[in-house]
Amino acid sequence: KPTECQKKPTECQKKPTECQKSQGTCSKTSSVESAAKAVAAATSTPPAAPPKRICCACPETKKIRDMCVVEKGESFCGDEIAQHLACLRKEGFEV
Repeated sequence: KPTECQKKPTECQKKPTECQKSQGTCSKTSSVESAAKAVAAATSTPPAAPPKRICCACPETKKIRDMCVVEKGESFCGDEIAQHLACLRKEGFEV
């Protein structure tokens, strides 16, 4: 036996809350609109934060960089600094 909502789909469009309460068969949004909203929600999620803090990431290259800077000075440690920055980028940091 068809429900009142199924008999009068235009009525359901006018009063979706009554229809949804009684049968849950009508709504104002189409399946295309619902799918578009789902896709938008899935693609608009922010990127995941790196799992580590930047001070704790890449301890090996950080130690080498720091020792070089202390012993020789920053201007002589370009390679070590570049290696540490590359490691940080690989870990997901924007440096």
